[in-house]
Amino acid sequence: MKNPLIHNPHVGEILKYEFLEELDISENVLAENLNVSCYTIQRIIQGKINL
Repeated sequence: MKNPLIHNPHVGEILKYEFLEELDISENVLAENLNVSCYTIQRIIQGKINL
């Protein structure tokens, strides 16, 4: 049974709030440094790709 009071963040939320915003880097910079497309990073942040 799932507890509706506990929010399990998607990896994209963690990436956005704990890394991109905290380190003040853009999705483009991250994508370039990881050698992936910006579109891939955006889809991860939107929760459309699971890791």
